[in-house]
Amino acid sequence: MTAGIAGLPAAGFPGPITFLTMFDAATLQWGTSDFTVLAVARATAQTASDGMLYVKEGPDPYDGPALFLNSDKPAPSTLAAAQISGAIYVESVPPPTTFVDSSVHLLAARRAGSTLEIRVDAAVSQSLTSMAIATTDVSAPGSDVMIGQNGYTPTFEFQQFHGEIAEIVGIVGSVEVDELSDVEQYLKSRYAIP
Repeated sequence: MTAGIAGLPAAGFPGPITFLTMFDAATLQWGTSDFTVLAVARATAQTASDGMLYVKEGPDPYDGPALFLNSDKPAPSTLAAAQISGAIYVESVPPPTTFVDSSVHLLAARRAGSTLEIRVDAAVSQSLTSMAIATTDVSAPGSDVMIGQNGYTPTFEFQQFHGEIAEIVGIVGSVEVDELSDVEQYLKSRYAIP
């Protein structure tokens, strides 16, 4: 994309059916391990409900990691969310009240033991703790990683992200809070995120 984010290249997702695919591999099958998925993104108001930044999930009950905008769980919103199953998710809380205003944000989904976090601009926005979080297998074998849309059955604007994604970082395994802070501060500095 010409403009990019902070003068650096970014992948553009103009929709209505625009996404990137990373083919499934053993390194993307995270089982019950801790994980963190970080995304530097700038979304526009055209982003659909549950606009996927990152998703790798199996069939119903949709076990697998997901990070998305305009969460419709439990009600339609312009908030961000992290999910490991169709019934196990956590939604951000304001501020900000929206992520689809062309502002650049660093968003993250993090599982640490029995806790699932949605992180916004290097801070926990909201978390959920449950033993089901620790025991949900997010491997989704045979499912590819989709970036920018739920592209398993590409459909006009279905969970379509509109905007730019400059970087996605996936970490499998335990990450100490100070280590995560270092990664987040680096990304915030690199992409001039306040």
